[in-house]
Amino acid sequence: MAADYALFMSFLHPVWRGGAIAGASVAVALAGGTVAFVPAVATGPADDEAIDTLDEVRALEARYRAGADRAIGSSVAVLMSASGSNRGSSGSGTIISEDGWIVTAGHVGDSAGRACRVKLFDGTELSGVTAGQVFQGRRDWGLIKVDPKGVKLVPATMRSPATLSNGEWMLALGHTYGPEMDDWIPPAMRMGRMLAQDELVLLVDAPFASGDSGGGVFTADGELIGIVSSAGGLSWQSTATSLVPVLPDLDRLKAELPAKAMPAVVAQEGAAPTDDSGAGGSESTPMPDSGDDGSAAPQGEAGGEQGEAGGEEGEAPRRGRRRGPDFDRTRESEDAVSRESRVLLRAVADTCKLASVSVGVVYVHDHAVALATVVDDAGHLLTKRSELPADGRGIFVTMPDGAMVSATMVAARPEVDLALLATNEPGHAPVDFSSAALAQRAAPDGSVLDEGMLLVSPGADGAAMAIGAVALRERTTSRRDVTSAFLGVGVREAEKQELEGAGVPGAVWVRMLTRGSPAEAAGVREGDLLVSVDDVPIPTQQVLGDVVRRHAIGEAMVLELARDGERIKLTARGAVRPRESGPPASTPDAPASRRSSGFGSVVQHDSVLAADEMGAPVVDLDGHVVGLNIARVDRTRTYALSADRVARALDVMRVDMAAGKQPVGLSAPLPPIEVSVESESTLSPASAEPIGRDMRYSIPTRGSEGSLDGFESPADSIRWNLHVPVEGRYQVDVRYSLPGDRQGPVKRVLVQVVGGDSTEAPLKKTVRSRFVRKLVGDVHLPAGECVLEVSAPDAPSTLSIRSLILTPVKPDTRASDQPQVPQ
Repeated sequence: MAADYALFMSFLHPVWRGGAIAGASVAVALAGGTVAFVPAVATGPADDEAIDTLDEVRALEARYRAGADRAIGSSVAVLMSASGSNRGSSGSGTIISEDGWIVTAGHVGDSAGRACRVKLFDGTELSGVTAGQVFQGRRDWGLIKVDPKGVKLVPATMRSPATLSNGEWMLALGHTYGPEMDDWIPPAMRMGRMLAQDELVLLVDAPFASGDSGGGVFTADGELIGIVSSAGGLSWQSTATSLVPVLPDLDRLKAELPAKAMPAVVAQEGAAPTDDSGAGGSESTPMPDSGDDGSAAPQGEAGGEQGEAGGEEGEAPRRGRRRGPDFDRTRESEDAVSRESRVLLRAVADTCKLASVSVGVVYVHDHAVALATVVDDAGHLLTKRSELPADGRGIFVTMPDGAMVSATMVAARPEVDLALLATNEPGHAPVDFSSAALAQRAAPDGSVLDEGMLLVSPGADGAAMAIGAVALRERTTSRRDVTSAFLGVGVREAEKQELEGAGVPGAVWVRMLTRGSPAEAAGVREGDLLVSVDDVPIPTQQVLGDVVRRHAIGEAMVLELARDGERIKLTARGAVRPRESGPPASTPDAPASRRSSGFGSVVQHDSVLAADEMGAPVVDLDGHVVGLNIARVDRTRTYALSADRVARALDVMRVDMAAGKQPVGLSAPLPPIEVSVESESTLSPASAEPIGRDMRYSIPTRGSEGSLDGFESPADSIRWNLHVPVEGRYQVDVRYSLPGDRQGPVKRVLVQVVGGDSTEAPLKKTVRSRFVRKLVGDVHLPAGECVLEVSAPDAPSTLSIRSLILTPVKPDTRASDQPQVPQ
């Protein structure tokens, strides 16, 4: 393995640069140059045959379960903010002494003498202060001192990684995207291997992301060997600071603790810290106290990109340019990584045979969107509901025997994002999600899935797709999972007299709206009482958040409001949460599912799967079905529903199907847009329907007009429902952005009336985030209702569309093509 990583390419990943921001931290993948990385330790390549039998995989699982149990007690969350505040930066760390010394990344603490808070693995909070911090070049480590206050701390056992060989199995712990402040959860475990090392840095393939910075990298047996430092573009590209230079530096770092710093912190608990800026020059971003309602900017969630260290891409951070080992993204290095995975997958092949012969692939208009699991011999399959088309049309399934058949959604459970499909292809072996076979695996506390347990995800080709470790036993999804729908309202619970005046039993009062948000576009006003969403009563802010998160991006919600003594209903289409409302869970290299939250209790594991690989079962090493993959959340985690929850949801769907109850559609149609026959009509993203799983309705961080982004497949498109008073020809202009620094730009945009006329035009590249207006052509619109569709035949692309403008064309006055005009 060392030879494959002797020289690395650029590590300039633009998503994460610097320390943490505003409650959900930003792990480092700092701007820097290409460096040669030649392991100083002559360890030789990893042995591909080290683990090639199921018994050896079981032995590895036993090590992970024991190692995670040993290491988790020493892992902490670090919050660089005042007591009780969720603002400011955060990271992770590891306890290394009973008297309160904690080791973390230098870019988390940034400088000595900063007040901070530390949360132990069980949520206990202690006051602390930073001591010596090293953050320059490829050096990234520091210390924090806390006052134990009588709490018995559990220090990690430290080991020099120089004693280890490349290919050694290891685990990492950290609070990805920052610690959960509402419902506390312990740090999440990830599995991986040490690929290479030099005297400063370890190259590992455990997935890291923002918030993990400073967390511990341990051997599979739970011995601390490194400190999480940075992450590359792909999930297996991660680096950690080696303990080799840290261990002899501890005494010097301790000596930098300012005199009397600890008593001052304890005495002034609750006061502002000495420096409430984010690590590495980042700045905290104030958040409106709008709560967990799928709203404008819930308190405690991440700030915008201005919090990232180093400013613009390529600019050095305040304490020196970060230079680290970089990844050779040639095919040879990727094969070297996957070769190890294939060894494991071959070893567990027999554990998933039954499940793998019961998995099919769901297609929508020739595009694979999810997997599906056979659940009876009558041809019914379970799949992920939010990946299906809003109108339920164009669904096909490739069955386990390879036959492609049409499918119809006959039942659905929106709360767990499951749909039951009916086909005319009976006779396939079903998967049994009942829990009887799992009783023997249950721990004394009743838990079946513990941290470190290995899970296998069967694929539709009869083989295992991925293997990963349980990162957290069952937990509840939250507002941190930011690929659920965004509504854009800030609310508070209505007072008794407000409810009585409106004649409603319960509601929340809309006190703020995000500019350009779905709620604003739908016609919601400040001062409205929000009574229900999709007929679900909304008595509290928390209920609103739960209901909104059950919707996928692009899915519509029917809002019932009380306004001026009247009850009105409006329809809003959910958007992507703006960056102010959370860190970027979905990136081009690690696309998230359309919906990754609102499922209630889930099991988090670190299997590297694609968003279109959800809907298949998960099995343990004995071949027992323990759950079903329901969402790819980000580069580090996949969520699965437990087998019990799947079985209960399936029972309800079968009852609904037998009773002839129609499944709830994915999306209520938006009201048709009235087209003017006298002047321009602007069609906004909020009133469009995105078609295809890659389409996104996004809102800029500062709140302005939204845009429809995507067009990664020729099948991707956006549609507007129109009402045309008088038939005629209409000029079509598009306001778009097409950055020219990315590969594969769109060359054409196609505008067509579904079932009718069409026009197209080439698009020129634009400056990033700059929208220009371009004449496409003109089309004939029939009188009455019709659908106007926009697509990009030359996708993939980075195309964003802010609006479509329709102008009636009068005889002999058709406009000529105008130059692009910045908007």
